[in-house]
Amino acid sequence: MSSLAMDRAMLEWSRRRPGDGYTFGVLLGVNGPMPPLRQLAALAQRRAAGVPCLSWHLTGPTREERWQPYEDFDAGAHVHRLELPPGPDPYTRALTALANQPVSGAGPLWGLWVLDGAQPDTYLLGYLVHQAAQDGVGAAHALQRLFGDAPGSRTDEDTAEPDGRPEPFIGSDPPSLPTTGQRTLVTAAVPLDLLRAAAGAGTSTVHDAYLAALAGALRWWLPPADRGHDIPVRVPLSIRQPGDDPALGNHVGNARLLLPVTEPDPVRRLAEVTRQTSAVKTPAHRERTRDRLDRVPEQQLLRRIPEPVSPVDSLLCATSLRIRQPLAVAGAPVATAAAIPPLVGGHLLTSMLCTHDTGASVSFTTQIAHQEIRRLPALWQEAVGELAAAI
Repeated sequence: MSSLAMDRAMLEWSRRRPGDGYTFGVLLGVNGPMPPLRQLAALAQRRAAGVPCLSWHLTGPTREERWQPYEDFDAGAHVHRLELPPGPDPYTRALTALANQPVSGAGPLWGLWVLDGAQPDTYLLGYLVHQAAQDGVGAAHALQRLFGDAPGSRTDEDTAEPDGRPEPFIGSDPPSLPTTGQRTLVTAAVPLDLLRAAAGAGTSTVHDAYLAALAGALRWWLPPADRGHDIPVRVPLSIRQPGDDPALGNHVGNARLLLPVTEPDPVRRLAEVTRQTSAVKTPAHRERTRDRLDRVPEQQLLRRIPEPVSPVDSLLCATSLRIRQPLAVAGAPVATAAAIPPLVGGHLLTSMLCTHDTGASVSFTTQIAHQEIRRLPALWQEAVGELAAAI
């Protein structure tokens, strides 16, 4: 099971700071005509009803909540239409709009947002969730349960109309939800094979290559006066046990790593990142983390809600989300996927790698005042290429 203490603390976070904290997700680019909202809601209803991470919620007296199925679960209440103002680069505008979109309301804390695409017969589909309900592995599992069809495998059920269930917003947009308007998001993509090449044939993983390239990007991005020491980051790590539900709740700890921005050689940067990640991915370290989370008093977790993260502890969070199978929405293939990272108070930014099919994208979220991060995606792409060439 997940850590109920952590789940409850994150649920309380969502109550106290509904537009902040741990809302995250993925923006999917779909190659096909946009389906009616009622059709998408009916598809989600069929797929989600038996999936605990989508149809269950934390309920009960405050600080005594437990996971239970949500009575009269209606996926239609989680499907929305989002209109974007005109302007260039609709993909980036969609990501930023979703980064500022809270997940609120009664019941399970997730939602789908449908947006226009950049080309005819394409559209964008955003999936957002609060980490009180799912962690990154859980979000990937939810997407695979919702849209894990082979492209082109359109079924009669996919095109069926809802079976008489109430659809309060069908035919119009849902009531507007409040947005924070405080975050900006930028992204860049590389072929997944290039990132694999950057990891090399040794013990380094794709995630290690992502972090090593992030160290290279930060080395070029930071002012010269700030390159004299390595950068502390928080990296979430799965601590699941074999019998854990693959999606429900939180099964994560986090490690504090030092990104080697002082190292000029990309291969040695990768080696240093791999050395640090290998030490925290051992079964013994995972077990210690599980034990520590099980013993931490809930009051201590709750006291930390209003406290920003100290930049001395970590300047940023670096995480990832891996979608392990091709996705399709009502038979239309999902061509692209980009992460919508969370942003915890105190962190300068959050970086999130998303891998899907043959692509790998990195997204950066920060407060809107920090427009200087717009250079980071291109620098990360350069650092991936530099590392792959050096390997």
